[in-house]
Amino acid sequence: MALMLIVQSAVNSYIVRVGIAVGASLMPSWACPECKLKEKRCNKDTTPVKPSAMTVANSSEVSNLGEELRSFQEEMRQTREEFRAFREELRDITTLVSKCDARLDTLENTVSTILESQEQYGSQGIKSEILKLKSTVNQM
Repeated sequence: MALMLIVQSAVNSYIVRVGIAVGASLMPSWACPECKLKEKRCNKDTTPVKPSAMTVANSSEVSNLGEELRSFQEEMRQTREEFRAFREELRDITTLVSKCDARLDTLENTVSTILESQEQYGSQGIKSEILKLKSTVNQM
């Protein structure tokens, strides 16, 4: 009788812990989620998701993978080298454009100076200057 009371007390505390009212009727197949996890399961072919069987790769597959990785590393190294070369070429182009810009500024200043002197001396002054230069050249 004492053993029966201990078992009954354990069942009652379990039912209270799970949250079922004492004296509630349950289906005979009902089990709490914790107990369901502990039950042994059978893996049937009709199970929708089965764990895939781990296959060990053979040495040829591993060596092929190694070759592919080495090939990929080589391609990446070549790509990095190409980018470095591209950056250097881009730097050279930038330098050339800067030099051309400076030369263009100089040319604009020269043209501006010529136009100012033309306005200052007038067209007759330039013609007389040209004639003087021609006669100097002819005398040489």
